Amino acid sequence: MQILDQALTERCLPFDRLLAAIKAKFIEGCYAPLRNIHWQDNQIRQATSLLLMPGAKSRQQLVSAPPG
Repeated sequence: MQILDQALTERCLPFDRLLAAIKAKFIEGCYAPLRNIHWQDNQIRQATSLLLMPGAKSRQQLVSAPPG
């Protein structure tokens, strides 16, 4: 697993390039597979969501979004 902090993200992907890439995808279109959301209780009994999004080329991208 690789965790990127804000500083590294900004160095690797400047926002001017990011915005241009997003605009291009809106114009040309892209494939966006269905996402799955799994709800579960965590140790402090708050609902936690696990977002599972199939990635391109049969790869899996996993994003966990705990509360707080």
